[in-house]
Amino acid sequence: VLEFATFISRLMLIRKDINLSLTYFVNSAVIPAIKITIVSFIPPLIVFRYVNDNFVGFICVSCVSVFSVLISVYFWGITKDERKIFSTKAVVIMRKLKQ
Repeated sequence: VLEFATFISRLMLIRKDINLSLTYFVNSAVIPAIKITIVSFIPPLIVFRYVNDNFVGFICVSCVSVFSVLISVYFWGITKDERKIFSTKAVVIMRKLKQ
């Protein structure tokens, strides 16, 4: 809570210096980050509850966590234009790997 309060106070101090709209920042950065955090947290939690508490379970939860964050960022964390760029780059990389 204290870290969040200092973050907000720093934003308030520098917003005029860097011409930052707090509304734009909240809508484009904070809200997507909250969505990603909430959505990407659920699948690893479900897997954690059903796997054994050993190294294999750790690997399973870790893999689900990584994929959950990647999928959440793709759908809720980046804009449509950024998704197009990402998809284009992914296709280029896949073509290079096939050669």
